[in-house]
Amino acid sequence: MSAADEKARGNEEFKAGNYDKAITHFSKAIALEPNHVLYSNRSACYCGLRKYPDALKDAERCIEMKGDWGKARAARPPDRPAF
Repeated sequence: MSAADEKARGNEEFKAGNYDKAITHFSKAIALEPNHVLYSNRSACYCGLRKYPDALKDAERCIEMKGDWGKARAARPPDRPAF
């Protein structure tokens, strides 16, 4: 399965509130073709599960990859400024 297919499946699971399944698909997509959007999506899943350290780690990775992308910076908690 391609990274795009895994991302699409992850998006479907996220919309259904199945965060664990979505994480699995986003992780597979990251393994195939890492990019900032996938890390952002997986970060949102971790937030949904209240796994904030994991969410922060992915948000920081997203910023490393694409620091000028506004959505990446919005994912950081206010007490951890990215600037």
